[in-house]
Amino acid sequence: MYTHSNNNPEIIICMKLDTPELSTLSGVGLYLYDFDSLYELTRLALDTNYKEFEFSRFALYRNHRRLRSIDKLHIQDLSFKSPLEVVSSITAYASAGAAILATIWLLIQIIEKLYNLQLNHEKLQLEIEKLKKTIYQDDEINDNNDNYEILEDRNAIEFVEVLERRLSQSGYKIIDLDLSIDISTSSIE
Repeated sequence: MYTHSNNNPEIIICMKLDTPELSTLSGVGLYLYDFDSLYELTRLALDTNYKEFEFSRFALYRNHRRLRSIDKLHIQDLSFKSPLEVVSSITAYASAGAAILATIWLLIQIIEKLYNLQLNHEKLQLEIEKLKKTIYQDDEINDNNDNYEILEDRNAIEFVEVLERRLSQSGYKIIDLDLSIDISTSSIE
């Protein structure tokens, strides 16, 4: 389990998944890998800290993506009971805040599209506002960026579409997604 070892707030993502009747370890592993890859590729495309990253035919290789450890999804909890529950976290820090928010909103849009799921936007928006107030002294975050356009400009869209297809065909279905902000150890003023 990942231990919160810095003074930055954590964005906690809790997903509940409906699983196929005969779920296998490899099936769960591949689904989680594809979801993590989707997060990493969107983060690489949207985060200006990674503007030098070039999307090539190797982008889906597990050793090709080079997110720093602080930027990766970290497992907080994993329950294999039905429904499968995955709790992960992302460290939130000021210099990557806009990219983190854009990545999360893009993931929410993809999840809603793939699973025809209506998430509680009001609660998610409140958590995002809480994060903005925690990290930023100013309001320079633009929530209205066309993230798909950025993916196209960065040549990442084809890889995101491959991962969308894999996730939708996996037999696993996200039935609930919850987002919260843990600021208990934050020293950001």
